[in-house]
Order: sequence, then C-alpha cells, then structure tokens
Amino acid sequence: MNIDYKIAYNDYLHFIPGCLFVIWALIVFVYDNLVVHHYSLMNGRNDPDFDNWYSWLWSVSIVVYLALTYRYYTRYRDYIIDELSFADQASFRWLRNFLLAYLCLAVIVVVEQFVAIFHESNYVISWYFFMGFAVVGYYIAVSAYGQQGRMLAKLHYVPAQVPARDVNRSASSKTDDLEEPSNLNYELVQKWKPAVLRQLEHKRIFLDPELTLTDLAKKLGTNTSLLSKVINAGFGISFNDLINNYRVEEAKRLMASPAHKQFTMLAIAFEAGFNSKATFNRAFKRFAGENPSDYQTRLQR
Repeated sequence: MNIDYKIAYNDYLHFIPGCLFVIWALIVFVYDNLVVHHYSLMNGRNDPDFDNWYSWLWSVSIVVYLALTYRYYTRYRDYIIDELSFADQASFRWLRNFLLAYLCLAVIVVVEQFVAIFHESNYVISWYFFMGFAVVGYYIAVSAYGQQGRMLAKLHYVPAQVPARDVNRSASSKTDDLEEPSNLNYELVQKWKPAVLRQLEHKRIFLDPELTLTDLAKKLGTNTSLLSKVINAGFGISFNDLINNYRVEEAKRLMASPAHKQFTMLAIAFEAGFNSKATFNRAFKRFAGENPSDYQTRLQR
C-alpha cells in the first residue's frame, strides 16, 4: 500500500512477544534437558505454546491484529477511491479474502480456547487450525508475489499524512489560492471545476491508465485535498468514478466508430484508458447499465 515504506524502530516493538516466547522456549529446553534432565517446566505431553497463559495471549493477539489490519484496509480502500483512477486493481481483493479467511481462523481460535478449558489441546486435536493457518499464509504470499510492479509504484498510502498531503507547494505565487479552505464554497467549485473539465475533455487525461489525483493536482497546480473536495462537490462523484465514467464514454465512442470495428473488446478497453478487461467490464456495467458485449451487439443491429 506504500512503496516508500521502511520499517521504523517503533515497528520492532511488535516482535517483542515473539522474541519473549523464543527465549522462554529456550529456557524450557535448557533447564529440562541440560540441567534437571527431566520434564519440569514442560509437562512432557504438550509444547509450551499450549499452556493456557500463552494460548490465551496469542488468541487475543490474533483478534487484535486482525481488527487493526481490517481498519487499516478499509481506510486504504476509502483513500484509493479518491486518489487513484485504477482503484479496482489497487484494492487488493486477495488481501480482503485473506482477512476473511483469517477471521474464520480467529473464530476457531477463540472457540478452541473455550473448549480447552474442559479438554486439553494439542497439535493432533488442533491440526485443522494449523492447516488453515498454513494455507492462508501461502495464499497471501503467492498473491502478493503476483502484483504488478508498475501499479505498486503509484501507491504511497500514509494514513497520518493523507489529510495534509500537498503537491507542488513550490508554486508560491499561487499560495493564496492553494490553501485548503475550512468550508468548500461555491466560488471554489466554480473556479476549479472548469480546469478539471479542460484536463478531461481537451487534454483527455483519462486515457492514462495509471492516472492519480496527485498527477491531476500537479497539472493544475493545486493540492490533492482541495481537488478531491472540488470533484466530490462539483461532480457529485469520486475521482475514481469520474475518470472511469469518461473512460466508459470513450469506449462507447470507439465501439460506434467504423475505424475500430475490428478491435477486440480488450483492445477497446486499453484504448479507452482501462488497464484490465475485468475493470472495464465492471465500470461499463456500472455506468452504462449493461455489459460491453451487449452494448456492442445492440449497436450492430
């Protein structure tokens, strides 16, 4: 979600519980194996990670981190709708699927902890959880590995910085106009909406499949926060919807053009500014009310 991310010192705090458990496991091994030469800290039947205190701690950890990750993901989804014209590709549906799968595992974990109060847990009884854990682990790894590098290079999501993120601040001569107002008023919409329309209708910027709100803000010499509010207020839709609506209209024009009669649907999608057929189909269905193939068939009648 952020190509510029680098792990910070504070991030290492998240590894403390895991490190403490590794230390505890080593203490158990050394003391029982090398010092007293019999089971003492370990009961001889289960590994230390099935002790009640640890089982409850890692169960709580899973639930807490799942909730925090889901909140982060939903905020990211809101962000890309206003920032990216290719929000569909950047939505990381595989990550959503991973979170849903992990939610199921979290439910299993919590239920298992209550069952363990009456019945001792071990790897044999809990095999299904560890199997599921492995499957979702491989799933997220394979899915992430297949991501498009060019698309990822456009992602710079930093929650703490999003509200105040400005571009082209060096244009000091326009500072008074670029400052974000506390209340978006009619005059601001009237000022910036024609500029946005010029970029769409004359510059045809929607044909760029990797267009972002930041790109448009740089062209206009303003900041993304103000521009996003102008688009929402002036057009009544998000940046992503605005761009894809123009792309759908361009696709309609291409399908009606004799010069593009022999084009495949995928070629038309690319020519209109989409970067995948799946996104093109979803956007066309949303804005045109029918599938692209049905629309093309109706045109040819």
